[in-house]
Amino acid sequence: MRILHISQSMDPRWGGPPKITACIASSQAAIGHEVSIAARAEQGREDSIKALLGTIPGMDKVAMELLEPVSPLREILSYKAGDGLEELVRSSDVVHIHNVWDPFNIPAAKLARKHSKPHYILLNGMLDPWCMNEKRLKKNILMKLRWREFLDGATALHCGNRDEIELIKPLGLTAPREMIPNGVFPDEIAPPTEDAGFFKDHPELADLKIMLFMSRLHHKKGLDHLAESFAIFARDNDDVHLVVAGPEEGSGDDFRARISRHGIDHRVHMVGPVYGPQKWQLLHASECFVLTSHQEGFSVAITEALGCSLPCLVSSGCHYPEVQEAGAGRVTSLDHQEIASAMHEIFQDESTRQEMARAANDLVMSRFTWPKVAEQTVAIYEKALGPEGATGN
Repeated sequence: MRILHISQSMDPRWGGPPKITACIASSQAAIGHEVSIAARAEQGREDSIKALLGTIPGMDKVAMELLEPVSPLREILSYKAGDGLEELVRSSDVVHIHNVWDPFNIPAAKLARKHSKPHYILLNGMLDPWCMNEKRLKKNILMKLRWREFLDGATALHCGNRDEIELIKPLGLTAPREMIPNGVFPDEIAPPTEDAGFFKDHPELADLKIMLFMSRLHHKKGLDHLAESFAIFARDNDDVHLVVAGPEEGSGDDFRARISRHGIDHRVHMVGPVYGPQKWQLLHASECFVLTSHQEGFSVAITEALGCSLPCLVSSGCHYPEVQEAGAGRVTSLDHQEIASAMHEIFQDESTRQEMARAANDLVMSRFTWPKVAEQTVAIYEKALGPEGATGN
């Protein structure tokens, strides 16, 4: 089967979607399919893209097509994208579009319909009510312009969690829904066999008991709630330190101010973005993972932490009820006292954390690996292609 993935960008500065695109693509290639990714070329970002792709097992089997960009207005109004996109769509059996709001996706979907190719749109949580209320007027205008047609014309909408299927119902979209989660590579989450260097760069953290936040420093991630909750927890738990790892996206200064106001600067360590072996070393050295987001699709960060046997404390907006259902951690509201109480529960004794750690790894290995995701995606493609199968016409 010839599978084409469409992504606005493969630059890791866009968060999870570029990595999700690459992981699904490489996993499909690993089970014998001919897989390509088409994305915008971004001048000056080549090294960042190369670095991301270098962390994904099996990417050498995926063809990468970086298309020269055209103006967003031209993409929306004339359905034109970078040169070469139409031939890529025409020669594929199925098209998988990643993300919702970027104009680059509009011509991709139009070309898929033109050439009668089944095409799927991975929502990445972008139609969740919380996200729809962000820049609400702009999104309402876009829905009236092209986006409702774009979404309704899909063979199916790819939802990342079971909540998402219910949450998008008020939009009245007509395309079918398919629920397929994200995953991890089993080999990827193993502890580094050699010193990856994180603690050489941060020796002050080497012997600490760490609660880890690892995500973008964006207001969606609820860093304000994390600061206030950790301040409550820290009053009675003087041996736990909070490490905040991730690129700055507008919320770092407010978080620092809150931590300083509570007088716990010495208990909170902001280390910037951490990638590759250093990331895995930090995950395996931590005691607990925390993410108090307002909204997530299907968080790769949570899944990676669970796979590394970390108990997880996540907000209900992460839409990851499996954490608590499996006994792998706690799911809370954004009430600060409730979050602080869950932190205390996780850290109250070693045996509790060990039980959660085992449940965390078991959950991911049994349900949330990229090879399993690849099989699920191929199954829905085959359902659409019918008994005649792939044609590539």
